[in-house]
Amino acid sequence: MSLPRVHPAVVFLLAVAAMAGCHLLPGNVVWLPWPWNLLGLGDILAGSLWNAWLARRFARAGTPTRPGAEPQTLVSDGPFAISRNPMYLGLLVVIGGVAMLFGSLYPLLVWPLCALYCDRVLVPGEERRLEAHFGEAFRRYRERVPRWL
Repeated sequence: MSLPRVHPAVVFLLAVAAMAGCHLLPGNVVWLPWPWNLLGLGDILAGSLWNAWLARRFARAGTPTRPGAEPQTLVSDGPFAISRNPMYLGLLVVIGGVAMLFGSLYPLLVWPLCALYCDRVLVPGEERRLEAHFGEAFRRYRERVPRWL
């Protein structure tokens, strides 16, 4: 059975909703009390700024950032020279920041599920499309640069 592929923004919204629900579960334990939970704002800001910067890099290269859109250019420099998925890394940093804001244990359990979904569903689908579009150039890139770090 394969999981459906959904837009990363929907993954983010579902993760936040799941974290909120988990936060309200009985027996939840605070692991990061106020005001320390506000450190999550730093992760949210850093991940958001990171992804905005990467989106501008895509725009300058003339290729869309929207998943499923036809790629125009294989961006392989800058952060893309050390990770094939720095935008998903940014998304996971933001989701981790949201979990920190809740400050309780159960929302943290959502983060690895998001990471697993990105790794097993979103990224392979995008990589198949990139390989179909760019062929040997993408295969060389994939051999040279790790999926995450």
